[in-house]
Formats: sequence, structure tokens, C-alpha cells
Amino acid sequence: MKLNFEYSIETELARVRNTLQKKDFYIKNGYKIIMPLGYSLRNNDFDNVEKQIEKEFDKEKFNKLGDNIIRDWNKHEAEINAFLNSLPYKIPTELIITFTQYGVGGSYKIPNKIIININYNVNSFRNIIHELIHLIIEKPVIMKFNIEHWDKESLVDYLLVTNIHLNKLFPDYKYQKNKPHKGLLDMIEWN
Repeated sequence: MKLNFEYSIETELARVRNTLQKKDFYIKNGYKIIMPLGYSLRNNDFDNVEKQIEKEFDKEKFNKLGDNIIRDWNKHEAEINAFLNSLPYKIPTELIITFTQYGVGGSYKIPNKIIININYNVNSFRNIIHELIHLIIEKPVIMKFNIEHWDKESLVDYLLVTNIHLNKLFPDYKYQKNKPHKGLLDMIEWN
């Protein structure tokens, strides 16, 4: 799988706008939201937020993280490929990873885009794998069975906890909230 990284003032501003559009969902579900310094979820002053984003933008920090992700990916490519090959779903050939300093910890957009908040207190490499799983199962599982948000998260966590290849990479990974219930696993035929 080819990894491409993107980060810019424009992608940061888009992330802030997207976060504001989804703020009610994030708050309802208890997500931690990171915004530019001095900017809140109630403030829609985009002229000032863009100036603040420019002050906080650190291209070298993003470059270094991209290098670290490539290093970790290459180091663990055998385990990642073994996991991906174990899935009966379509796997993207290219992954576009946008680094940001804002919003929630991570998100995804099918077919192949992941957004990772580098200021979240989470291992970015593990977060990329988490979001990649979301991408892979979104259409054939989540959309097909109309699965609710926290059940969806429990399924991603389930794969990270129970898959022998991912468990080698992330032996300390824990469920965010709950394990998927047996009825859910039976419905999607993961038992």
C-alpha cells in the first residue's frame, strides 16, 4: 500500500470548519476536541482563526511525523499485510493521510483518506491503522448493516484486540468503550 501525506494551512482550516460542523456529534459522544489557541467551538471568526493556524503551523513537525510513520510502516509491513490479507474486503492500494493539529483524534473518508490529529495523546501509527480499518469495513459492514457509531468503534477495536497480527503490533490496545456484543458479531458473521 502506498502512503501519501498532506498537510497545509488550507487542510488545517478545512479541519476546523469540519469540526465545527460536527461539533454536536462530537460533544454528544464525549470526544475531546482540539482547536487553535484562543479559538472555541462557539467562535466562527475565520479571519482570525486562519492567522492563528498560520502561527501554529509547523511543517517540520509534520515532516518528521511522516518520516516516522514510513519507518514504522516499513518495519511492520509483514504484520500489516498479513492482517490486510486476512480480511475478505477490498483494500485500498493508496492511503492519503492528512496530518492536522485540530479536531478529534482521527477520522476517515472513503475510499482512502485518513485524517490524524498529531496533538492527540495517541500513537499516530496505531491511529492510522485504526482509521484504515474504518475505511476497509465502512461499506461492506457498517453501511450494509446500518451499524451505530459506538458499535462501529467496538468492531474496529475488536479487530485490533483479537487479530493475531495487530495484537503483535499493539499488545496494549484496549477497547474505547465496550466489546462488541455477540448479536452484532453474529449479524456480521465475524464469529
